[in-house]
Amino acid sequence: PPQGRIKIKELAKQNAGMTNIEINKKNIKSFEKYARKYGINYALKKDKSKSPPVYLVFFKGRDQDAINAAFREF
Repeated sequence: PPQGRIKIKELAKQNAGMTNIEINKKNIKSFEKYARKYGINYALKKDKSKSPPVYLVFFKGRDQDAINAAFREF
C-alpha cells in the first residue's frame, strides 16, 4: 500500500474513517517530514473558501495517536 502523501480517494478506499486538521501553507513541508517519520498516510486539500486559503490534512481515524505525536514534535 502507498505510504505518506496520497490522494483523498486512495485514503477513503482504506475504509478506516477519515479526520482532518487545518494547516497553513508554510508549515506543509515541515509537517511532511514528521508524517513520514511516524508512517502516517495523509492527503492534502486546499480550502479556497477562506482568505488566505488554508490546507486540510486528511488522515485515517485510527492514525489519531500518531498524528498527535507528530504534531507534538512538530
